Amino acid sequence: MSHHKTSAHETLKQSSLPPPKTANIPPPPPPPPPPPPDPAVLPIIKTQLITLCAAFHIFNKLITKLSGQLNSLYRDANDAQAASQASIKRMMETIKTIIEGRDKLERAYQELLEELDLLREKVGDEPELIKVRQVG
Repeated sequence: MSHHKTSAHETLKQSSLPPPKTANIPPPPPPPPPPPPDPAVLPIIKTQLITLCAAFHIFNKLITKLSGQLNSLYRDANDAQAASQASIKRMMETIKTIIEGRDKLERAYQELLEELDLLREKVGDEPELIKVRQVG
């Protein structure tokens, strides 16, 4: 009995052999065509198709209506936003005008007080001038 030792090199050669080829299996045959429908079923299929078409038509009208309402809501929201922005702009302008008016009044009041001080220096402390000074 002879024991043949396989060298490491031979083992490597054996493991790197290409895998065995698979046999050519033909593709499965195409399924047979469906049998023609039973003539008694045709009216049922026709009714179902008509119902589906009607449902689709109603669904399509509903989508169109909802799209129109959504567009209207977007327009209303944009209009409201524009109106709100215009209103805010008007309020800001009013506030600016009020602040400018207040500043003018303060300057005028300071000028009046300065004139009052000049008058008091010239005329002295008249009772009417003291009253005006106390009000301010």
